Amino acid sequence: MSGTTVSPFSTKINTVHDFTEKPAGNIMNKVGATGSTIYGYQSYADVEEFLGGLYEIEPSGDMRHLWDYSYATVGAAINNGWIRNGKLCGLGIFTMGSEDLVGDYAYQEFDFVTGEMTAMRRIDLADGNLPYFYKAAYVPEDDRIYGFGRIGDPYSDSRYIFKAAPADKPEDAVMITEIEPGDRCYSLCWHPVDRCFYGVNTWGKLVKIDRDGTYTELCELPIDNLANSSGAMVYSPYDGYILWNPTVVAPSSTLYALYPDEKPIE
Repeated sequence: MSGTTVSPFSTKINTVHDFTEKPAGNIMNKVGATGSTIYGYQSYADVEEFLGGLYEIEPSGDMRHLWDYSYATVGAAINNGWIRNGKLCGLGIFTMGSEDLVGDYAYQEFDFVTGEMTAMRRIDLADGNLPYFYKAAYVPEDDRIYGFGRIGDPYSDSRYIFKAAPADKPEDAVMITEIEPGDRCYSLCWHPVDRCFYGVNTWGKLVKIDRDGTYTELCELPIDNLANSSGAMVYSPYDGYILWNPTVVAPSSTLYALYPDEKPIE
């Protein structure tokens, strides 16, 4: 999984649009204008000289650039992030054409306002894939991140797992349970009210996951061309629903609201 050694850490078209009111009986809809302020990392845009960075997303769909990620110039990105001790913490990753071919990987901390990197620690994957999270979510009361990854030789004995690690030491990850390949989630968030995780698995199903790895499928989401690539998901306490920005195989991007406690009428 680590591939050829590359060390950039050594020293999706994301346009939010088409907001509508929630249709009765439907588990998901495009988000309507609210008072929420959303922040997210934009990894790609089809424009010249684009650099990945942090953006503020307005309810109207407008996006305001806050700062560029310093390692975006060498093709790296932040693939997971959480707020801890007043800092934006995350996992920087440099891949070589696939999320399974990781050239470099690091734990990083940033000043949320300025984007200045205040801490960084490279994580060696040469001895195994356990520290590498495809997708992770932070649980403040545990001060840990939980998420998905794989173990074993990626070419002969690769297995997918749900795991956890101290929030500032992903290299100390431990496996909670082994899962089927299709059960891994590329969108995941912690829900502090329901006290569980919600995610969307590779089959496009909304799932509930407890911290012990108990896994419950809730429903299939009507999204076409869903890609098995990192998407964005977060619980909004102001609105009382989950905000989801899936990655799709199409030149578009939409922000949805998910209501896990309601069942779709179809």
